[in-house]
Amino acid sequence: MMRSVALVPNARGLDRALASGIGEIAVFASATQTFAEKNLNADRDTALRRASTIARSASAVGLAVRGYVSMAFGDPWEGDVDPEQVADCAMSLLESGCDSISIADTIGVGTPGDVDAVVDAILDAGGNADQLAMHLHDTYGQGLANVHTSLQAGIAEFDTSAGGIGRCPYARGATGNLATEDLVWMLDGMGIETGIDVHALAATSRWLCNRTGIANASSVAKALLTRTE
Repeated sequence: MMRSVALVPNARGLDRALASGIGEIAVFASATQTFAEKNLNADRDTALRRASTIARSASAVGLAVRGYVSMAFGDPWEGDVDPEQVADCAMSLLESGCDSISIADTIGVGTPGDVDAVVDAILDAGGNADQLAMHLHDTYGQGLANVHTSLQAGIAEFDTSAGGIGRCPYARGATGNLATEDLVWMLDGMGIETGIDVHALAATSRWLCNRTGIANASSVAKALLTRTE
């Protein structure tokens, strides 16, 4: 099923999303103060209130809303992040009308132990695993391990990118997202149906990386493409 989601940073963005006819939006908050200031141009609490206000307005008119909590596992300026900070942000967004919360490892430093700690904190605060998703970067090569841990916790939705491209320019030291090809290969091997043809996806990411000039970071894509060349 094709699903389109619009990032909505403010009230004007919500008006534009409504005018476009899109059915789902995403709002962003940060678990840390410094990243909120650099990425959202506001302190942490103000950014959270802004996202919550947009979520309430969107939910009131029938839009599905996904809330993102950035810097959930580590911050390049502040270091380790307390799981309770992440849980506080996640629960505030859920209480404001978000249908789901994506927990973002924005700089890719998280490990399976960190995933367990953050998920446990959210569950202890009253959240449910089926309300959670994971947005994973693969800077330290922990992306697939973190997916596996998340699956064991009951989480079944993950943000990835073809070829592992994409990174936040404000997230110092981060590489791209976990590659979709790598995730699909692992899930196929676990007998989890995704509906995605990994070979066709690898060919698509080769085209995308050639067009953008960005190196393909997917180990699976590189291996599959080498076999067909």
